[in-house]
Amino acid sequence: MERFNALRERNIEAMGRSFEQWGRTVARRPRTVAGISFVVLLGFCGGLRTLQEETRSSYLWAPTRSRSYAQWQYLKDTFGEPGNRLVLYAQAVEENGNIFAYDALSELLKADKWTKEECATTLQGGQTILWDDVCEKHPKQTDCSSENFLQLWDYKQSDLKAGKGSIMDAVTALHNQVTVKSFAGTVELKSNGDGTETVKSARAVVLTYALNDVEGPSYEFEAAWNAGIAATVDPAKVTVAHFSARSYDDEVARLVSGDIPLFAAGIAIIVVYLSLTLGPIKSPVKSRALLGAAAVVNVLLSAGAGFGLTSLIGVKFVSIVSLLPL
Repeated sequence: MERFNALRERNIEAMGRSFEQWGRTVARRPRTVAGISFVVLLGFCGGLRTLQEETRSSYLWAPTRSRSYAQWQYLKDTFGEPGNRLVLYAQAVEENGNIFAYDALSELLKADKWTKEECATTLQGGQTILWDDVCEKHPKQTDCSSENFLQLWDYKQSDLKAGKGSIMDAVTALHNQVTVKSFAGTVELKSNGDGTETVKSARAVVLTYALNDVEGPSYEFEAAWNAGIAATVDPAKVTVAHFSARSYDDEVARLVSGDIPLFAAGIAIIVVYLSLTLGPIKSPVKSRALLGAAAVVNVLLSAGAGFGLTSLIGVKFVSIVSLLPL
């Protein structure tokens, strides 16, 4: 214990001498020290250009030192991360409406066509990514493996129009092979007495599209799909909701971006407070408004330099760190 106390005292004395020497250096050359400090901090702030936000929920909220996280990382590294899905929920507009009505199915076919043929995103290198580039495919096949009940009409508006009078017959035939409740909700069925059932109507359906990965081009494609899928249908005929693994991440990113105006407002309030408390503003001699502003600028430069330096070494930005300067 005596050795520890002696070591602590020596450290305190060494730190005291260091701060004293630094204070004398600043007192002798204040402009030089301030100029060098400003240039160094401003240089580190340049790293903000490489700032990247971490919005993936699996990396953002999970404790990276926990045993479960280590096991998840091991499975990911060993077997790869399984692909995820784009999910589109569609519901008939009227309370007792039938989602298998011709008009509603026509809107779903438009959404399906847009997903597979028109939805696109461009990567940073200029490469355009389409559905065929990110969809899950069976081994030794070039066609996407994602299928849904719209296959009854070969995903074509012309086939649906040609079979307009037998839509429910086609759905019933599918139901007796694969239950319609696996992709439809609020289903009305009629028993035929022979072990089969007739589908009368359904209020909602779900369409799923399997992706081949959870990161890379698939992750970027999700953003384009989430942004445009709702606009492909007529809300007067069918209402839709959509979801993908990136939906969580995009919401987190929106919240992170929403913190920036609050942070700026907090800094502005601090500047006003310091300007009002450090002497009268109207007096050019007694006012220390510039001193208060300089103190805030010093804090901002220090925070920016810290974020910039960590960005340069690959550390990603998360929302909680914006609280530290305050």
